[in-house]
This record gives sequence, C-alpha cells and structure tokens, in this order.
Amino acid sequence: MLNSVKSIGLTIGSAAWLMLDFGLYFWLILKSRHRNRLIESGPLTILVFLTIVPLSKIPGPPGSVPVWVFALWTISVVLLCFTTLFFLAQRIVGAVRRLKSK
Repeated sequence: MLNSVKSIGLTIGSAAWLMLDFGLYFWLILKSRHRNRLIESGPLTILVFLTIVPLSKIPGPPGSVPVWVFALWTISVVLLCFTTLFFLAQRIVGAVRRLKSK
C-alpha cells in the first residue's frame, strides 16, 4: 500500500515537473524577440515525440503507463507541433514580404 502511494506520488510529481518545464520553455520561446523561434521549438517537438514512442511500448500489464500520463504527452506533442507550424508559417510570411518589397 505504501509503495503504491509512493509510486503514485512520484508519477504525479514527475508530471507536474514536466508541465512546469514545458510551460517555462514555451514562455521563454514566446517572449524571445531576436532568436529563431522555429529552431528553438522544432528540436523540442522531435524530442518529445521520440520519448512518447518508447513510453507507449512499455511492456507489462495493460495500464502500466497511466492514461493521463500518456494523454499529457500526447497533448504536449500536439501543442508543440502547432507551435512549430505557427513559427514556420511566420518565417514563410516574413520571407515572402521581404521578396515582395525588393
């Protein structure tokens, strides 16, 4: 019983720490003015996606990875993909505007 509670506490703590890290990283990316946001968000998207693949393949009884942890990772990947696509579109629009102004 105590090990179960400790395991649940560690899982919740890890998820909270992960969300705090993602939130801080998103905030820093959005507030950066002179850096390339596409280059900053792209590798993070790939990293999160590549960590979700082994997470989904953990052997064991069904439910060995809690559904909410998997959902959290999935939501993170989707948000990161949309963020990366937004920054890509922003770069394309800027390039087109520069070409038209010449």
